[in-house]
Amino acid sequence: MEVDSEQFPLGDITDFDTYMDLKPPERGEKAKEVKAKAVVDKSPDKRDYTRRSSEKKNNFFKIIYEKDYKVPQAAEELKIARRTVYDWY
Repeated sequence: MEVDSEQFPLGDITDFDTYMDLKPPERGEKAKEVKAKAVVDKSPDKRDYTRRSSEKKNNFFKIIYEKDYKVPQAAEELKIARRTVYDWY
C-alpha cells in the first residue's frame, strides 16, 4: 500500500487547514460552576499537632513518681491526651 497513490493522497492527509475545515465541530463543554468555600475543609480524623513543652513533660513525671498517680490520672490532671502521656511513659 503506497501512501502517494490516488487512493491515499498525501496532500489530503497532511494539509492541516483542509483537515480543520472538514472536521466536525467539537461538542461544547458546559461551564462548571465554581463554588467558593469560605471555610477550609478539615477531615474530622485529623487534628493539628500540639507541641508540649519539656516543662509539661517534667511535671508529668513529677506527678507520676512523687504523687504516685497512675498515667491516666496524671494525664487528666495536666489536661493532656492519654495517648500522648503513654508515649512519654
